[in-house]
Order: sequence, then C-alpha cells, then structure tokens
Amino acid sequence: MSWCRSTGATNAAERQWERFGPRATPDELVWEAPGDEVGRPAAELEAWLSERPGRTVRTAGASGEDALASGIAEVRIRKDEAELDMLRTAATFSLAGFEWVYDNTVAGMTE
Repeated sequence: MSWCRSTGATNAAERQWERFGPRATPDELVWEAPGDEVGRPAAELEAWLSERPGRTVRTAGASGEDALASGIAEVRIRKDEAELDMLRTAATFSLAGFEWVYDNTVAGMTE
C-alpha cells in the first residue's frame, strides 16, 4: 500500500476540496498496521471526475517525487526487532518525562 499517496481534487464551482486516498488490503491490515485512511477511497476518484465532465484535470508532483515518497514509506514500514526495541525504549523514556512534568507542575508556574 502506498499510504503516502493521496489525491486532492477541487471543485471550483462548488468551492470544495475532496481528498482521495488508498485503502489497506486485508493483508496490509494484519502485517503493516497502516496509518489512518485519508478522505474518500481512491477507487472513487474516477467516478467523481466523470461526474464533472469538461473540467480541467491537472497533476501536481513529478514521478521522481512519487518514487522518493514510495521509497521512504517502504523504509518506514519495515521494522526489525532491534528498531522496535529502540522505539519501545524511547516510548518508555518519553512516558517517564511526561509523568515527571505532570507530577511537578502547578497552575501559574513559569519556565
């Protein structure tokens, strides 16, 4: 799944934006824990455009940017056990820091 890819479409006549984004497959939901879904399903974009005949369609972004975003997403998806351990450790330290702040601050306190 390419969760970095979404499409923004504007309907100037109605002064509104629509976002269309990919949806995870059942396998991706099990193995990759993809992020939140973006806007309407990307599969609906073609029908949305066909309901607005005669409108100009413009594409932003170069294919090189798409390849870069796809590569970054792929690296971000794949985590080995060592990286997961580092993330867990970082989360533990972050939680400890927030708990300290919560326990040691009072209303009206300044930096």
